[in-house]
Amino acid sequence: MEVNALVFPVELITGDVRIPAHAASRSKKISPHTNNPLVVLEIEVRLARRADQQFVEKFVADRPLVDAEFDGAPPGSKWEVRQTSFRYSNDSPVRTYEWELKQHESLALEALVVGNIELKPYRYREEFGGDERLTIHACVALTENERAAIEALPGNFRVVRRGINDTAREMRFGQCIWSEAEGKTVKAELFLIDNDPDEPASALLEPMLSNLELLSIANNTAMRELLGALVEKGVLDQAAADGIQTRAAASFGGSIFRRIHRVGDLDEWLKLTTRGAKY
Repeated sequence: MEVNALVFPVELITGDVRIPAHAASRSKKISPHTNNPLVVLEIEVRLARRADQQFVEKFVADRPLVDAEFDGAPPGSKWEVRQTSFRYSNDSPVRTYEWELKQHESLALEALVVGNIELKPYRYREEFGGDERLTIHACVALTENERAAIEALPGNFRVVRRGINDTAREMRFGQCIWSEAEGKTVKAELFLIDNDPDEPASALLEPMLSNLELLSIANNTAMRELLGALVEKGVLDQAAADGIQTRAAASFGGSIFRRIHRVGDLDEWLKLTTRGAKY
């Protein structure tokens, strides 16, 4: 990060209110999303009137996007107020607020290319975790052919976020939630995460996966015992019992669109969950 230690005036604008401040430093930080340079300012706001202090404290708590005027500000830019603190002394009414002001970046996805499948999500979000791995949540409506193509993908595949960053990343699927839609389509929230060759894919779903495996083994054993008893008593012939087993296995679904990840309606389900609230 390139940092310049300068002091220059800055004016924050929110609605009809202007908040005077000064910047103690200006730096540039490379965005992990787009690889574009973003301006970061360290600013101070000094206020003596209690009403003004209460206004800016509420203003900061709401985490709004603001306009900022200063020499060299990128045209049309919006700003995020981050990493806030303040200080004061008992013998003075003045409070000094210290904020990080970061240039806001609008992520406008044009298409999500998964393998060689081009998708147009109707909801989309992406974020980088503390380990600097990218995670993507993308809601899409899929045709039968698109669904089949997604299920045919290998464990790891290339992903391009066209409109955000055209550099391909090697990613894999996490837990994808889905529901049937009108016609021969499904709605799915695809969850993708940067591939880590040192982390097995199953680790993303533990301990749920191990517990489900044990439950599945127990249920499968019970089914075989029941069918065997029915064949032995002449209630079913062996061909009918084998057919039940085959249809049961087929109903479980493919590697991505498993029955255990199916919901009644994806969009309604997302409205009720913290996972949906993050869009």
